[in-house]
Amino acid sequence: MPVIRMAGSVAGVKRVVRVKLLPMPVQAAALEATLRACNEAASWGSSVAFDKDVKRNFALRAAQPGARA
Repeated sequence: MPVIRMAGSVAGVKRVVRVKLLPMPVQAAALEATLRACNEAASWGSSVAFDKDVKRNFALRAAQPGARA
């Protein structure tokens, strides 16, 4: 049985639920590829923010070529 863990709060009470994924082999490969692509994109965004010394979300969006802030 999967264990579900989510972070959130209701009226100041925090609740954490853990999720254990049990994908089939084909699903596991697709999930891994997706997570690697997301991580690569996040790393790129982080390096752009560092290089341009941008600290805020919308400022980072505005710093991207062709971005709509």
